[in-house]
Amino acid sequence: MKKILRLLTWGMWIITAAHVINTLIFKFARKNSVESDADQVYESHNGKIRYLIKGEGKPLLLLHGIYQGASILEWKNSIEALSKKYKVYAVDLLGFGASEKPKMSYSAYLYVSLINSFIEDVIAEKVLVCANSHSAAFAVSAQSFKPENFEKLLLINPTGLGSTDVYSRPSDFYLKTIANMPIIGTFHYLMETSYIGLQFFLESECFSEDCEVNDETLEKMHYFAHKGGSNAKYPVASLWSRYLNVSSEAKLAKIDIPVYVIWGTDCITNSIKNTEILKEIRPDIEISKYEGAKLLPHIEEHERFEAECEKFFG
Repeated sequence: MKKILRLLTWGMWIITAAHVINTLIFKFARKNSVESDADQVYESHNGKIRYLIKGEGKPLLLLHGIYQGASILEWKNSIEALSKKYKVYAVDLLGFGASEKPKMSYSAYLYVSLINSFIEDVIAEKVLVCANSHSAAFAVSAQSFKPENFEKLLLINPTGLGSTDVYSRPSDFYLKTIANMPIIGTFHYLMETSYIGLQFFLESECFSEDCEVNDETLEKMHYFAHKGGSNAKYPVASLWSRYLNVSSEAKLAKIDIPVYVIWGTDCITNSIKNTEILKEIRPDIEISKYEGAKLLPHIEEHERFEAECEKFFG
C-alpha cells in the first residue's frame, strides 16, 4: 500500500512539474513578442484570421504550409517582389501565425471552407493562388467546390497524391487524443517547438544543407508556435494524426484551370516520386523541380520562384 501511495505521490509531482514547465514556457514566449506583418483581420466563422495586403493588380492569395510555427513569414522573401505585379493577400491560417487559435478539432474541410470564405468575403473576385504542401491540397479541394473563385493555381510540393498516408487510420484517433491532452500533449508539443526542436525541423525537413537557418527566422517561428498558449497544439496534433490529409488525385484530374507545380527534389515529407502520379493524372501540368530543395523550395530559391510566378500568372 505504501509503495502505491509513493508512486501516486511521485506521479502527481511529475504531472505538476510538467504543468508548471509548460506554463512558464508559454509565458516566456509571450514576453519575447515578435511583431506580425499581418495587420488586417477577417472575422471567420471559427475565429479571427490575420492577413496582409500589399500591392495593386490581380489578386494573388498566398497560403503557407501546415507545420509547427507556420505563418506568412514563409513568404517574407517574395511578398515585396510579387506586390509590384499583383495585389498580394498573405494569410495566417486559423491556428497558425498571428491568427486566432481556438480549442477545436481541425480538419482539412475546415481549411477548404475557410479559403473559399476568405476569397468571397475579403477579395470578392477570382484569384490567383499560390499554396504550399497541405495548403496546396486544400486549395485544390476549394477549387473543386467553388471553381468560380479561382483563376490559376500554383502548387508547391502538393500533398494528396498517392494512396500512402492520404487517409487517417483508426490508430490515428488515439494519437490525436494523446497529442491533444492538456499536460502530456502540451509537453510533447513544447519539445517539438522548442528552439532545438524547431532548428532540427528546419534543417532536416525544410531546407537543404546549403541553406543556413538564421536567428530571426527561428525566433519568429518559435514565437508563432507558442502564440495563443497551449491551444497552438491543436492544429498540429491534427496534422500529425493525418486529420488534415485529403486526396487531390480525382480533383486534379478534373480541374479546368491552369495549374503549375513546383517541387523540391529532396523533400522528405512528400517524395518527388509523387510527380510521376501527377504526370499520369495530368500530363499537361508543367512541373518545375528545384534540385536539392526540401519542403520550402520557394524560400531557398525565392528569385527563381518569383520569376516563375510572374511567367505563370502573367
